[in-house]
Formats: sequence, structure tokens, C-alpha cells
Amino acid sequence: MPNRSLIDYFSFEADAREDISPREGELYTDNRPDGDMLPILERAIASTDSNMFIVLHTYGSHMDYTKRYPREFARFTPDLSSAVSRENRETVRNAYDNSVYYTDWVLDRIIGLLENTDAVSALFYCADHGEDLMDDDRGRFLHASPTPTYYQLHVACFAWFSESYRERFPLKYETAAAHRLGPSTTGAVFHHVADMASLRGRCIDSTQAFSSAAFAPRLRRMYLNDHDRAVEFYNSGLDAEDFDMLDRHRIEYDRSHRRKTLY
Repeated sequence: MPNRSLIDYFSFEADAREDISPREGELYTDNRPDGDMLPILERAIASTDSNMFIVLHTYGSHMDYTKRYPREFARFTPDLSSAVSRENRETVRNAYDNSVYYTDWVLDRIIGLLENTDAVSALFYCADHGEDLMDDDRGRFLHASPTPTYYQLHVACFAWFSESYRERFPLKYETAAAHRLGPSTTGAVFHHVADMASLRGRCIDSTQAFSSAAFAPRLRRMYLNDHDRAVEFYNSGLDAEDFDMLDRHRIEYDRSHRRKTLY
């Protein structure tokens, strides 16, 4: 899905590119549901029996959250609000949770399409950021802040491997499963995907790939700030509440920097 960023630039390098831009007469922000990509994906899979690498750029859970999912996915209600405030934060959170619920449905359908091919296939999904939802007394909201929070930094990701993949590459699958709780960052996505596809090259670092026996967990974590500079996450302006959440969720990092940052 286009968003006028470098992602658009790189997407034009693909052999085939399709987008689900807003329909004619709609606002640019009136994005169509991510599920509208499913028929396009199904046609792409059916178009060839050769090797394929497919990238789906989903819109996910961006404000206005109610525009991120069809109304039949409004599982948590009330979810409609004309303003964002502490008083209606539960309504806002319901809308956000509905958008996640819809994303889960879309991912399930993608996996179903891959399963039906009986091909050697794998999927890797990763969010590019988390979201502040007025989670504590700071009342922070949204993401991409000059000073982030735990809620912005901790993102979801998972990998899925077809039965045919597990039979063809049992060691890769077993290694990935063994490393499923190992620390990683979005900066390693390229290496994860490349190793899953058994690619080799001078830019591919197998020590960052969780499906590789050479995987070496790294505690160094960087944050790309609003000046597009990668800084050590503990120098990004985190508060005590953020480190408490990192510890509560057993996120691995070099704890020697916690005291330096907070005191």
C-alpha cells in the first residue's frame, strides 16, 4: 500500500507491482482495508509455479483506527469516537484492538492461501512500530516520537513455515523454533527473510538470522529518531516507566545503561 515514502521507491523495483490506493474521489488517508490485497495475492500465486518473493505492505493499525477495518470486525465496542482524550481512551483502545483483530484475520487468510498451494513456502510478518494509547500517567499517544516509549519500541513479529518447507528444510525450521524467544530488532528482518529463503550474499549476515545455526543474539538495540538517525535506544529519552515495562516483559538489553539513563 503506497504511503509516499522510500517504501514506494523500492517497490517500483519489483517485477510486478500493484497497490490498493484510495478509490477515485476519496481522500488519500481513506485507505482501503488490507484485506483488499488478498485477491491480488491469490492471482499472483496462481500465475506461476516458479519461485516467488512477495512483499505485502499493510496499513495495519494507524489512526483513525476505525478506518483500518470493515465494520463487521468491530468486535470491541464502543469503538467510534470523534476525539481523542483520556476520558474516551477505552473507546480509542477498542478501535485499535479491532484493527489488530482484523490484521490477525488478514494474516490467517494469507497463510491459508499459502497452505493451499502445497508449495515450499514461508511467511515472515513484522510491525514497524508500536503505539502509545495513553497507557500510563504520561498520556502519550501515537508513535514516531522524537522521544519514544516502551509501547512504541516493542513490536510484534512471527514466522510461519508450510509443511512442505518443514519437510524440505527441517534444520532451518527447528533452528527458528529454538530461537523464537531470542532478542532481535526490525533491523534484522532482511537477514531473517534472506536466510529463510536460503539466499547467500555479502550483505547477508547469518548471525542475525533466527533460522540460522549461526544466530547470535545481540543486545544492542537502536532507535531511528525523527532526524533519521539511529541512536542507542537508551539514549532516546526513555523514562523509568519504560524500563519497568521492558523488565516486566523480559525484554533483553544491556541493563548497565539503565542507571546511567535514569539517575
